[in-house]
Amino acid sequence: MTNTTDKPVPWQAGSTKFGPAGSIRAYIALQGTDILLLEDGEPRAGDTAMLYGQLEPGKSIEKTVVWTTSYTLNGDDILQAWTDDHTLHIVFTHGHEDSSSFMEWQHSIKIEADEDIHKTISRDQAIDIARTQPAYDSFRLAHSGDAVAKIEDGQYLVNFSGIWETASEECYQETQNKMMAPNASADWITGTWTVIFSEKLGDPPNELVIVIDGYTGDVFSIN
Repeated sequence: MTNTTDKPVPWQAGSTKFGPAGSIRAYIALQGTDILLLEDGEPRAGDTAMLYGQLEPGKSIEKTVVWTTSYTLNGDDILQAWTDDHTLHIVFTHGHEDSSSFMEWQHSIKIEADEDIHKTISRDQAIDIARTQPAYDSFRLAHSGDAVAKIEDGQYLVNFSGIWETASEECYQETQNKMMAPNASADWITGTWTVIFSEKLGDPPNELVIVIDGYTGDVFSIN
């Protein structure tokens, strides 16, 4: 930062409404989410012009920061978008005496994900792999057909999580004919996909959890 005017620029000590004078915040925006790269809130020795006194005409303040950021990628949508041109935002709280503003720079940078990331299987692929397991077929059958709807003593009954409740004929027919796939979700956790199938109809357990290697597609566990 350089004072290009012909007059000294006064600076205030301490905090401003935007943070400590001399602090820097760096972030990129990825799919609408700000990923914080650096938040350096404390001026170092040598940054005294940012704390008090004044910046003389033609004089400059230079602040160099280095950061290492770990960011957990969650899901194939993020993986797809990571390698791309992104805008780096640098916000500098300059500590000018009016403390009513800050400075922000934007710069386009190329970010490339580690090549191993591109070898991961997608969320949909993980769910498809989970559906090939015999445990999935058993779970689906245990939560459809006669396991979830029946007629007993002239009454229509539907099984909600192990409890048989009376129902209308229409509800019975809809439930008896229900052959849709159980609800499926998948979360990326440290290199694995945790696929969860859930269905409120039928006897417990009402969830089936299958953990899949996010790189090879191998099944780690089934619960």
